[in-house]
Amino acid sequence: MNNRTKLFYIFLLITLLISIVFRVPIEPFFEYDAKDIFLGLFGIILGTPSAFILTVIVISLELIMVSFFGIQGFIMNLCSTLLFVCLLSYIYSKKPCFKMVIIGGLISTIISTFIMIFYNYVILTSMEYSKIEVINLIIEFVIPFNFFKNLFNTFCICILYKPIIKLLAKYKLAHKINIFNYSYRIANMIFISIIVIMMILPIFLMIISY
Repeated sequence: MNNRTKLFYIFLLITLLISIVFRVPIEPFFEYDAKDIFLGLFGIILGTPSAFILTVIVISLELIMVSFFGIQGFIMNLCSTLLFVCLLSYIYSKKPCFKMVIIGGLISTIISTFIMIFYNYVILTSMEYSKIEVINLIIEFVIPFNFFKNLFNTFCICILYKPIIKLLAKYKLAHKINIFNYSYRIANMIFISIIVIMMILPIFLMIISY
């Protein structure tokens, strides 16, 4: 088993444990868990493609094991986490350093918060909420929750970044991404293209719903 595979299973186990154990309900229908912190760290270490795959696996297992919000909650949870984690890892990969962790975290926080406005609008209006109710929910709860959640996750990632890198190096698990590798560049382009589509889709769906 190579270092890349070992890291994948280590972060999968840690993230699942965090998702199960550390869950904080927040009114009216939100839950905070710290999985995005470790998924973000994983993306920084192994890149956007690996972060995308691990995120989908973790949130799918989370839906089966601990989530009580059904398919709508799964979609919003998946989209929010993918936007934050993949944008962070992609920006960081352009110039891997601590400064880019901060910049990537802040940019992904703003973009993820903005795009989730449209996902929440589309999904909530498809349920039993009126458009006015949805807009009020978005302004009062959705925007503050997503913004401060991602900001807090960014802060934690910045705190953990150097200790985690040193720990992996100590146990010879450090893995340096070769951004010039052809296979990696193709995979990176494919998965970041999916993220771009995810950013455009809810805006398009909101427009045609009018």
